[in-house]
Amino acid sequence: MKSVMGLKCGGPFVEEDDEYHSYCKSGQVIASSAFKVFRGSPADYKARFIDKIDQQTESPAMALGKMAHCLILEGRSAFDDRYEVATPELQEEVGLINPKTGKPWGESTAAYQKAIANFRQKSGGRELCSMEQWGLISNMHNAVFENEIAAQMLGQDGMPEAVFRYPSDQLGITLQCKADKLLLDGEGKICGFIDLKTCECLHEFKRRARIFQYPQQMCFYRETITRVGKTGLSTLEMSKNFDVHLIAVEKRTPHKVGVWAFSNELLDEMEETLRAELISFARCFHSNEWPTGFEGVQEWDW
Repeated sequence: MKSVMGLKCGGPFVEEDDEYHSYCKSGQVIASSAFKVFRGSPADYKARFIDKIDQQTESPAMALGKMAHCLILEGRSAFDDRYEVATPELQEEVGLINPKTGKPWGESTAAYQKAIANFRQKSGGRELCSMEQWGLISNMHNAVFENEIAAQMLGQDGMPEAVFRYPSDQLGITLQCKADKLLLDGEGKICGFIDLKTCECLHEFKRRARIFQYPQQMCFYRETITRVGKTGLSTLEMSKNFDVHLIAVEKRTPHKVGVWAFSNELLDEMEETLRAELISFARCFHSNEWPTGFEGVQEWDW
Protein backbone atom coordinates (compact mmCIF):
# COMPACT_ATOMS: atom_id res chain seq x y z
CA MET A 1 0.00 0.00 0.00
CA LYS A 2 1.27 3.48 -0.80
CA SER A 3 0.07 7.07 -1.07
CA VAL A 4 0.21 9.06 -4.32
CA MET A 5 -0.63 12.77 -4.16
CA GLY A 6 -2.42 12.12 -0.87
CA LEU A 7 -4.45 9.22 -2.31
CA LYS A 8 -4.34 5.80 -0.71
CA CYS A 9 -3.33 3.41 -3.49
CA GLY A 10 -3.11 -0.35 -3.77
CA GLY A 11 -5.72 -2.68 -2.32
CA PRO A 12 -7.83 -4.26 -1.24
CA PHE A 13 -9.06 -1.86 1.44
CA VAL A 14 -12.32 -0.45 2.76
CA GLU A 15 -13.38 3.12 2.01
CA GLU A 16 -16.71 4.82 2.68
CA ASP A 17 -18.79 5.56 -0.42
CA ASP A 18 -18.70 9.33 0.03
CA GLU A 19 -14.90 9.41 0.21
CA TYR A 20 -14.49 6.88 -2.61
CA HIS A 21 -16.75 8.80 -5.00
CA SER A 22 -15.32 12.19 -4.03
CA TYR A 23 -11.99 11.40 -5.69
CA CYS A 24 -13.67 10.66 -9.00
CA LYS A 25 -15.97 13.68 -8.77
CA SER A 26 -12.94 15.89 -8.16
CA GLY A 27 -11.17 14.52 -11.24
CA GLN A 28 -8.32 13.04 -9.19
CA VAL A 29 -8.99 9.49 -10.39
CA ILE A 30 -10.93 7.72 -13.12
CA ALA A 31 -13.50 5.05 -12.21
CA SER A 32 -15.57 2.86 -14.50
CA SER A 33 -18.72 5.00 -14.22
CA ALA A 34 -16.81 8.16 -15.11
CA PHE A 35 -14.94 6.36 -17.87
CA LYS A 36 -18.29 5.43 -19.42
CA VAL A 37 -19.05 9.16 -19.66
CA PHE A 38 -15.66 9.79 -21.28
CA ARG A 39 -16.23 6.94 -23.72
CA GLY A 40 -19.44 8.62 -24.85
CA SER A 41 -17.83 12.05 -25.20
CA PRO A 42 -14.66 13.51 -23.65
CA ALA A 43 -16.42 16.89 -23.55
CA ASP A 44 -19.17 15.40 -21.36
CA TYR A 45 -16.53 14.05 -18.96
CA LYS A 46 -14.93 17.49 -18.71
CA ALA A 47 -18.29 19.16 -18.05
CA ARG A 48 -19.21 16.76 -15.26
CA PHE A 49 -15.94 15.92 -13.52
CA ILE A 50 -13.65 18.88 -14.20
CA ASP A 51 -15.90 21.90 -14.74
CA LYS A 52 -18.56 20.51 -12.32
CA ILE A 53 -21.34 21.77 -14.60
CA ASP A 54 -23.42 18.63 -15.01
CA GLN A 55 -23.52 17.29 -11.45
CA GLN A 56 -25.97 14.43 -10.88
CA THR A 57 -27.86 13.62 -7.70
CA GLU A 58 -28.69 10.16 -6.41
CA SER A 59 -31.88 8.81 -7.98
CA PRO A 60 -34.44 6.68 -6.08
CA ALA A 61 -33.29 3.66 -8.14
CA MET A 62 -29.67 4.26 -7.11
CA ALA A 63 -30.66 4.64 -3.44
CA LEU A 64 -32.58 1.34 -3.60
CA GLY A 65 -29.62 -0.35 -5.29
CA LYS A 66 -27.28 0.79 -2.49
CA MET A 67 -29.63 -0.61 0.14
CA ALA A 68 -29.92 -3.92 -1.71
CA HIS A 69 -26.16 -4.17 -2.13
CA CYS A 70 -25.59 -3.53 1.56
CA LEU A 71 -28.12 -6.13 2.72
CA ILE A 72 -27.18 -8.84 0.18
CA LEU A 73 -23.40 -8.43 0.21
CA GLU A 74 -22.73 -7.37 3.81
CA GLY A 75 -25.66 -8.72 5.81
CA ARG A 76 -28.26 -7.41 8.23
CA SER A 77 -25.80 -6.16 10.84
CA ALA A 78 -24.04 -3.88 8.33
CA PHE A 79 -27.41 -2.77 6.99
CA ASP A 80 -28.59 -1.77 10.47
CA ASP A 81 -25.39 0.24 10.96
CA ARG A 82 -26.24 2.39 7.91
CA TYR A 83 -30.02 2.35 7.68
CA GLU A 84 -33.10 2.32 9.87
CA VAL A 85 -36.40 0.94 8.65
CA ALA A 86 -39.14 3.58 8.83
CA THR A 87 -41.74 1.75 10.90
CA PRO A 88 -45.04 3.59 11.49
CA GLU A 89 -43.87 4.35 15.04
CA LEU A 90 -40.60 5.88 13.81
CA GLN A 91 -42.38 7.95 11.15
CA GLU A 92 -44.68 9.34 13.82
CA GLU A 93 -41.79 10.02 16.19
CA VAL A 94 -39.68 12.08 13.76
CA GLY A 95 -42.63 13.93 12.19
CA LEU A 96 -42.84 12.27 8.79
CA ILE A 97 -46.64 11.93 8.98
CA ASN A 98 -48.96 14.75 7.98
CA PRO A 99 -51.45 14.89 10.89
CA LYS A 100 -54.27 16.08 8.60
CA THR A 101 -54.00 13.22 6.09
CA GLY A 102 -52.35 10.52 8.18
CA LYS A 103 -49.95 9.94 5.31
CA PRO A 104 -46.23 10.83 4.91
CA TRP A 105 -45.37 14.35 3.82
CA GLY A 106 -44.35 14.76 0.16
CA GLU A 107 -40.58 14.62 -0.31
CA SER A 108 -40.49 18.15 -1.73
CA THR A 109 -42.17 19.73 1.31
CA ALA A 110 -40.38 21.65 4.03
CA ALA A 111 -42.05 19.44 6.63
CA TYR A 112 -40.54 16.32 5.06
CA GLN A 113 -37.06 17.85 4.94
CA LYS A 114 -37.38 18.92 8.59
CA ALA A 115 -38.45 15.41 9.59
CA ILE A 116 -35.53 13.84 7.72
CA ALA A 117 -33.10 16.25 9.39
CA ASN A 118 -34.66 15.34 12.76
CA PHE A 119 -34.24 11.64 12.00
CA ARG A 120 -30.59 12.00 10.99
CA GLN A 121 -29.82 13.94 14.15
CA LYS A 122 -31.35 11.20 16.30
CA SER A 123 -29.97 8.27 14.28
CA GLY A 124 -26.30 9.26 14.24
CA GLY A 125 -26.14 9.74 10.48
CA ARG A 126 -28.03 6.61 9.40
CA GLU A 127 -30.26 6.80 6.33
CA LEU A 128 -33.98 6.08 6.34
CA CYS A 129 -35.31 2.98 4.59
CA SER A 130 -39.05 3.04 3.93
CA MET A 131 -41.23 0.03 4.69
CA GLU A 132 -41.82 -0.38 0.96
CA GLN A 133 -38.07 -0.33 0.24
CA TRP A 134 -37.42 -2.78 3.08
CA GLY A 135 -40.01 -5.22 1.79
CA LEU A 136 -38.53 -5.08 -1.70
CA ILE A 137 -34.86 -5.51 -0.79
CA SER A 138 -35.74 -8.27 1.71
CA ASN A 139 -37.45 -10.22 -1.08
CA MET A 140 -34.46 -9.63 -3.37
CA HIS A 141 -32.07 -10.79 -0.64
CA ASN A 142 -34.08 -13.97 -0.10
CA ALA A 143 -34.25 -14.69 -3.82
CA VAL A 144 -30.48 -14.36 -4.25
CA PHE A 145 -29.72 -16.75 -1.39
CA GLU A 146 -32.37 -19.21 -2.56
CA ASN A 147 -30.46 -19.46 -5.84
CA GLU A 148 -27.98 -22.26 -5.21
CA ILE A 149 -25.25 -20.96 -7.53
CA ALA A 150 -25.49 -17.31 -6.38
CA ALA A 151 -25.56 -18.35 -2.72
CA GLN A 152 -22.52 -20.58 -3.15
CA MET A 153 -20.56 -17.79 -4.86
CA LEU A 154 -21.46 -15.16 -2.29
CA GLY A 155 -20.63 -17.62 0.48
CA GLN A 156 -17.02 -17.93 -0.68
CA ASP A 157 -14.22 -16.39 1.34
CA GLY A 158 -13.63 -12.83 0.34
CA MET A 159 -14.24 -9.17 1.04
CA PRO A 160 -17.31 -7.06 0.18
CA GLU A 161 -16.93 -3.56 -1.25
CA ALA A 162 -13.18 -4.01 -1.80
CA VAL A 163 -11.42 -0.90 -3.10
CA PHE A 164 -8.43 -0.99 -5.47
CA ARG A 165 -6.60 2.10 -6.68
CA TYR A 166 -3.84 1.91 -9.29
CA PRO A 167 -1.55 4.86 -10.14
CA SER A 168 -0.25 4.33 -13.67
CA ASP A 169 3.23 5.84 -13.98
CA GLN A 170 3.15 5.19 -17.71
CA LEU A 171 -0.08 7.12 -18.32
CA GLY A 172 0.12 9.56 -15.42
CA ILE A 173 -3.44 8.80 -14.31
CA THR A 174 -4.98 6.80 -11.44
CA LEU A 175 -7.64 4.11 -11.83
CA GLN A 176 -9.96 2.96 -9.07
CA CYS A 177 -12.71 0.39 -8.60
CA LYS A 178 -14.80 -1.03 -5.79
CA ALA A 179 -15.54 -4.74 -6.27
CA ASP A 180 -18.91 -5.80 -4.86
CA LYS A 181 -17.42 -9.08 -3.60
CA LEU A 182 -13.71 -9.83 -3.94
CA LEU A 183 -13.07 -13.58 -3.93
CA LEU A 184 -10.20 -15.38 -2.20
CA ASP A 185 -9.09 -18.95 -2.82
CA GLY A 186 -8.14 -21.55 -0.19
CA GLU A 187 -4.69 -19.97 0.17
CA GLY A 188 -6.07 -16.48 0.72
CA LYS A 189 -5.07 -15.31 -2.76
CA ILE A 190 -7.25 -13.04 -4.90
CA CYS A 191 -9.01 -15.24 -7.45
CA GLY A 192 -11.73 -13.00 -8.89
CA PHE A 193 -14.75 -10.89 -8.06
CA ILE A 194 -18.53 -10.83 -8.26
CA ASP A 195 -20.60 -7.84 -9.36
CA LEU A 196 -24.22 -7.57 -8.19
CA LYS A 197 -26.86 -5.85 -10.30
CA THR A 198 -30.54 -5.16 -9.76
CA CYS A 199 -32.81 -5.05 -12.81
CA GLU A 200 -36.43 -4.89 -13.91
CA CYS A 201 -36.44 -8.03 -16.08
CA LEU A 202 -33.85 -10.75 -16.65
CA HIS A 203 -35.17 -11.35 -20.17
CA GLU A 204 -34.06 -7.84 -21.07
CA PHE A 205 -30.96 -7.82 -18.90
CA LYS A 206 -28.27 -8.61 -21.48
CA ARG A 207 -29.61 -5.98 -23.87
CA ARG A 208 -29.72 -3.40 -21.09
CA ALA A 209 -26.29 -4.50 -19.87
CA ARG A 210 -24.83 -3.58 -23.26
CA ILE A 211 -26.46 -0.14 -23.07
CA PHE A 212 -25.11 0.45 -19.55
CA GLN A 213 -21.73 -1.03 -20.60
CA TYR A 214 -21.54 -3.65 -17.86
CA PRO A 215 -19.07 -5.81 -19.84
CA GLN A 216 -16.75 -2.79 -20.14
CA GLN A 217 -17.13 -2.25 -16.39
CA MET A 218 -16.06 -5.85 -15.70
CA CYS A 219 -13.03 -5.36 -17.94
CA PHE A 220 -12.10 -2.08 -16.21
CA TYR A 221 -12.36 -3.74 -12.78
CA ARG A 222 -10.23 -6.70 -13.83
CA GLU A 223 -7.60 -4.38 -15.31
CA THR A 224 -7.43 -2.25 -12.15
CA ILE A 225 -7.28 -5.19 -9.73
CA THR A 226 -4.72 -7.19 -11.70
CA ARG A 227 -2.53 -4.10 -12.25
CA VAL A 228 -2.47 -3.51 -8.50
CA GLY A 229 -1.47 -7.15 -8.04
CA LYS A 230 1.20 -7.23 -10.75
CA THR A 231 2.92 -4.05 -9.53
CA GLY A 232 3.25 -5.25 -5.94
CA LEU A 233 0.76 -2.73 -4.52
CA SER A 234 -1.67 -5.39 -3.33
CA THR A 235 -1.68 -6.49 0.29
CA LEU A 236 -2.72 -9.96 -0.93
CA GLU A 237 -1.17 -12.29 -3.48
CA MET A 238 -2.87 -12.89 -6.81
CA SER A 239 -3.94 -16.39 -7.81
CA LYS A 240 -3.11 -17.66 -11.30
CA ASN A 241 -6.86 -18.08 -11.81
CA PHE A 242 -9.03 -14.98 -11.93
CA ASP A 243 -12.78 -15.39 -12.46
CA VAL A 244 -15.33 -12.66 -13.11
CA HIS A 245 -19.04 -13.23 -12.48
CA LEU A 246 -22.13 -11.06 -12.48
CA ILE A 247 -25.26 -11.80 -10.43
CA ALA A 248 -28.49 -10.02 -11.38
CA VAL A 249 -31.74 -10.04 -9.40
CA GLU A 250 -35.09 -8.66 -10.50
CA LYS A 251 -36.69 -5.85 -8.53
CA ARG A 252 -40.16 -7.20 -9.20
CA THR A 253 -41.89 -10.46 -8.35
CA PRO A 254 -40.87 -13.27 -8.73
CA HIS A 255 -37.38 -11.75 -8.29
CA LYS A 256 -35.67 -14.13 -10.70
CA VAL A 257 -31.90 -14.42 -10.29
CA GLY A 258 -29.35 -14.95 -13.06
CA VAL A 259 -25.60 -15.61 -12.95
CA TRP A 260 -23.23 -14.83 -15.81
CA ALA A 261 -19.54 -15.66 -16.26
CA PHE A 262 -17.17 -13.43 -18.24
CA SER A 263 -14.54 -15.60 -19.91
CA ASN A 264 -10.90 -14.56 -19.86
CA GLU A 265 -10.92 -14.78 -23.66
CA LEU A 266 -13.70 -12.19 -23.88
CA LEU A 267 -12.10 -9.88 -21.32
CA ASP A 268 -8.66 -10.22 -22.97
CA GLU A 269 -10.21 -9.14 -26.25
CA MET A 270 -11.96 -6.18 -24.60
CA GLU A 271 -8.76 -5.25 -22.76
CA GLU A 272 -7.07 -4.14 -25.98
CA THR A 273 -9.85 -1.61 -26.58
CA LEU A 274 -9.80 -0.51 -22.93
CA ARG A 275 -6.07 0.22 -22.99
CA ALA A 276 -6.39 2.26 -26.18
CA GLU A 277 -9.22 4.24 -24.54
CA LEU A 278 -7.10 4.81 -21.42
CA ILE A 279 -4.30 6.21 -23.60
CA SER A 280 -6.85 8.53 -25.21
CA PHE A 281 -8.10 9.62 -21.79
CA ALA A 282 -4.56 10.31 -20.57
CA ARG A 283 -3.88 12.40 -23.68
CA CYS A 284 -7.00 14.51 -23.04
CA PHE A 285 -6.24 14.77 -19.33
CA HIS A 286 -2.67 16.04 -19.74
CA SER A 287 -3.39 18.36 -22.70
CA ASN A 288 -6.70 19.58 -21.23
CA GLU A 289 -8.23 19.19 -24.66
CA TRP A 290 -11.58 17.41 -24.58
CA PRO A 291 -13.20 16.88 -27.99
CA THR A 292 -16.93 16.24 -28.28
CA GLY A 293 -16.46 13.10 -30.36
CA PHE A 294 -18.72 14.59 -33.03
CA GLU A 295 -16.17 16.67 -34.92
CA GLY A 296 -16.58 16.57 -38.68
CA VAL A 297 -19.33 15.02 -40.74
CA GLN A 298 -20.75 11.81 -39.31
CA GLU A 299 -21.63 8.88 -41.55
CA TRP A 300 -25.28 7.89 -41.02
CA ASP A 301 -25.95 4.16 -40.87
CA TRP A 302 -28.66 1.90 -39.54
